[in-house]
Amino acid sequence: MMWVGGEPLVPEPPPQAPRYVVRDVPLCPVCTGLVRRDLNDPNEGRPHGPWRCDLHGVVAPMWEQLEPVWGSARDVRPRQPVMATSTPSPVPADPGVRLVRPDELDILLPACVAMFTEEVGVSPTAVDGGAAYRARVAELIRARRSFARIEDGRVVFKAEIGAASPTACQVQGVWVAPELRGRGLSVGGMAAVLDLSLREVAPTVSLYVNDFNTAARAAYRRVGFRDVGTFMSVLF
Repeated sequence: MMWVGGEPLVPEPPPQAPRYVVRDVPLCPVCTGLVRRDLNDPNEGRPHGPWRCDLHGVVAPMWEQLEPVWGSARDVRPRQPVMATSTPSPVPADPGVRLVRPDELDILLPACVAMFTEEVGVSPTAVDGGAAYRARVAELIRARRSFARIEDGRVVFKAEIGAASPTACQVQGVWVAPELRGRGLSVGGMAAVLDLSLREVAPTVSLYVNDFNTAARAAYRRVGFRDVGTFMSVLF
């Protein structure tokens, strides 16, 4: 498990089948047999039998058990294609897309807030005035995981690497300034992010996208990404 903050809600998994749910950050079941358990019974023993990792197949039945206790979700996105590639983009990369510098945090941050609010439906500044979110954006910049095209002091395109391992990384936060959408900027921008990520971060680059976002899915396919799985998200 890559520690991202928060507290494990299901600790001490059997060594052959780790599974966690983390709170105070996005909840993610990992290689979990939680669907075989009564999540309302604190005395439920460890599950037996074979285990497998299937996030789409796990989240739906897990949510069926949690919803009566936690209440209704703000939004449920049942199908989010996971896309990945290990080859450079077949289309030209935007040469203006580059790593964001630490001194450009205040330029990048409004675009990050806009992307988050548009995607999730709530502002990341609603809690603590956005201090934690600002720190996270700054952390990604320092880690050389934040990419953008910046013109005249404003962000035209941006994306980040939100998670990475020696074998793969995940792109997140893809955003184009609203007044510039429909011009193909995301294709060249993502081609640049893909090529930079393959060269500097990991040999496989992945992302996930809402199934209803047909424009984004088409752009990612042009860059070389292919469907490799499915996520499901429950938003609160």
